Amino acid sequence: MNRRKKIHASFTGFMFLLQSIVLSFNSDNSTNIISTIPFRVRYGIDIEKYYYEILFHCYVSVFSHLIILSSINLIYISFIQHACRLFSVIGYQLEHIGNEEI
Repeated sequence: MNRRKKIHASFTGFMFLLQSIVLSFNSDNSTNIISTIPFRVRYGIDIEKYYYEILFHCYVSVFSHLIILSSINLIYISFIQHACRLFSVIGYQLEHIGNEEI
C-alpha cells in the first residue's frame, strides 16, 4: 500500500470522532451537546459545563481501546506465525531424519 492509501485509511478511523466536534461548532442549541458526544456517558457532573473535558476523555478512551485491541491482535498473529515456523522447522527435520548433516 502506498503512502497516500495509508493516510486515507488512517483518516477514515477518525472521521467518526471528528463529526461530533464539527456538529458542536455548527449548532447554537445547547440541547444538542449531549448528542454530539460519541457515546453516552454519566459522570454525575454538568455535561454542558465540562463538555470539552468529557469529549477529550471519550476520545482518549476510544483511542486507547483501539490501540489495545490492535496490539492484542498483532501479538496473536505473531504467535501463530511463530508456531507455524516452528512446525515447518520440525517438518524439515523429520523429512531429513536419516541425514547426518543436520
